[in-house]
Amino acid sequence: MRNPDRGLTAKIERFYERYPGENFAFAAVALLIFTVGASIILYMQVDPTFSFLTHYVSGLGGVPKGAPEGIQYLSATVNNFGMLLAVPLRVAFLISVVLFVRRMGAGR
Repeated sequence: MRNPDRGLTAKIERFYERYPGENFAFAAVALLIFTVGASIILYMQVDPTFSFLTHYVSGLGGVPKGAPEGIQYLSATVNNFGMLLAVPLRVAFLISVVLFVRRMGAGR
């Protein structure tokens, strides 16, 4: 009986031959740097005291320090949207890492 997993694995490997996994990593990092940078610029318009030394980067996804609650801030929207967009890119890269490790002989 034919292994049903082999067909899917072969298709995934062909996909990564055409689109190398490292490209997904570079795209995810570039997207995250862009969205975090844009979020910082937008955040600083509301709270100019922002610094990496005094604020958590995860705070960019929430209400700026000293700002009124209940308002959707553009800095939070940009940050959260960028984080969500980067997830499929990171997953695609991790799948390519698993395929690479398998090719190198892990699990045999």
